[in-house]
Formats: sequence, C-alpha cells, structure tokens
Amino acid sequence: MELPIRPVTPDEVPAFINAEQTAFGESATAEAVEDFAKVVEPDRTLAAYDGDRIVATAAAHSFELTVPGPRQLPAAGVTAVGVHATHRRRGLLTRLMARQLDDVANRGEWLAILTASEGGIYGRYGYGAATFFSLVEIEQVRATLTGGPEPGRLMLLDKAEARKLIPPVYDTIRRRTVAAIGRSDTWWASLIDDPEHRRAGEGERFNVVHERVPGEIDGYVSYRFTHARESNRRRNVLFVLELYGTDDEVRTALWRYVLGVDLVDVVRAYCPVDEPVRWRLSDRRQWRTVHGNDLLWVRLLDVPAALGARSYSFPDRLVLRVDDPFRPQ
Repeated sequence: MELPIRPVTPDEVPAFINAEQTAFGESATAEAVEDFAKVVEPDRTLAAYDGDRIVATAAAHSFELTVPGPRQLPAAGVTAVGVHATHRRRGLLTRLMARQLDDVANRGEWLAILTASEGGIYGRYGYGAATFFSLVEIEQVRATLTGGPEPGRLMLLDKAEARKLIPPVYDTIRRRTVAAIGRSDTWWASLIDDPEHRRAGEGERFNVVHERVPGEIDGYVSYRFTHARESNRRRNVLFVLELYGTDDEVRTALWRYVLGVDLVDVVRAYCPVDEPVRWRLSDRRQWRTVHGNDLLWVRLLDVPAALGARSYSFPDRLVLRVDDPFRPQ
C-alpha cells in the first residue's frame, strides 16, 4: 500500500525536523529544532507517513535567485530531503520529488535549486550542476598581496551591529552577483546569532565590515577560528565563512585583513573557482586547492520563461531540444 504524503501542520514541524535529521544519521537538539522551525514554511513541506510516523521528508524555501542580466527570479530552495533507511527502495523519494516539482510549478516558480549531499541523486529528476566551488588553503605567514590601495576603515561588529549593518550590503551585492540568493530577516537572525549547533564544535562567528567612504559600508567578511592537528602539531585555522565586496578592491582589502589576523597559521575558505585574489598573491603557490566540487544545482520548470528571463552577452539564435522524461508536460 502506498504511504500517504502531505505537508505537515505547524504543530508537526518538530517531528518533521527530527525525522529529516534521522535520515541523515543525526539527532536534532532542541536548539536546532527551534532554529530551523523559525525558517521552515510548513505549507512547503512534504512528509511520508507510515502510520503516525514520518519516514521521508522534503521541503522548500521561497528564495530569489540572481540570473545573468542581472535579474532576480523566484526560486524554490529545495531542502530537508531524506528517506529513512527502513523505507528505502519503495519509490518514496521519486514521489516526493514529483509532488514537490508540481507544487513549485503551480506557484509560478520557473526554477528549483538545491545543494546535493550526493552527486548521483538529482540528475534523474532533471537537476543539473550549475555552479562550482573550491576549498582553498593559504599559509598565512607566506601570504602577502601585491597591488591595490590600502584598506579603508575596518570595524569588528557585535551581533546587534551585524544584524543591522550587514544585510543591506549583502542585498546590494547579491542583486548583481549571478547565482546569489536572497535572504529573509529570519535567515539573517539565525546566521548572525550563530547558535551553538551551527558551529560544529568550532569558534564563534566574527563579522568585520569595510567602508571606503565614511558611513558607507561596501563589504564584509565573516569567519570563525578552529584548529587542525598535523604531525602532532596544532595549527590555528581562520575559516572564512563569507567574503563580499562591492568591487575587487574592497574584496582585496578584506582578503588582506584575514591574511593579517594574528595567531593564525592557515586561512581556509570556500571560493568561486575563478576567485581573482589568487593572482594578487606574491607567491601564488601558497594558494592551494584542497577540494573542489559542484555547489548549486538548478532544475528548470518552465524552460522558455527561465531562459528568456536572463540576458546573454550578444544577440544570436539558439535552438534547444528538451528531453524531460520525469516531467514530460
């Protein structure tokens, strides 16, 4: 007998979150449940029920994605996708994906986006890798940047200041950055409050803003400290969580800052594969790629609308053949 699938009610959100964490082999703390419950949209959840027990989950957030133009398009941010090990091979994931994409299309969203825990899952449902990242490591003691003006004013913020000052500059930058995603006030509160369960045992989040013109913030960097053991020696690591600037000079100033923080052996960061600051290192061999992979996956729901909404570098004609066995309609 097919198990029923439906959205959860607000009262069922904690059970939904716990079920999703179980699918990933984890246990949700009360703090994590409370934190996720602030951003979940119950009407965009889907849960498969075996009796009164949730055994498979999927959800979506209402996002805005910047596409070439730049232009912002509504997009469904797919999340919390999991099936309990006791209920695999029953077609639950396929049913969840099909129903979710129907809901996305019915909402008038032309795109669904996600980050994939495994690379072999989502291609069968029409998703494809659209952006890529590199995890880089820089030996701080040997890393100096050439060229560029001296930094403007840098300010280390407390949480209240960060909640006020960082979101507006991010919103300005993400609107002209392809593949950047909008964030709600609730998302920002969760990020900047930096609850313990988000830290994975590492240090708290620090936020530094940059302004070239007094009173006009034009970039920020967020980072935390952690430690690594190599050859029985502890190394202090500064891990860059986010680094955004309105132009390359601001970004360079922020990189110069993180490469100069005291008591740091190594700087690590997730970067675009074409991060330009590497070419300003006086010794480029200090820029080491530790790992690289896909980041954002995209699924088109309305092909003409989605591709017609973005811009292209020059006028021409291109004919595409669409083969979509999962959604023939």
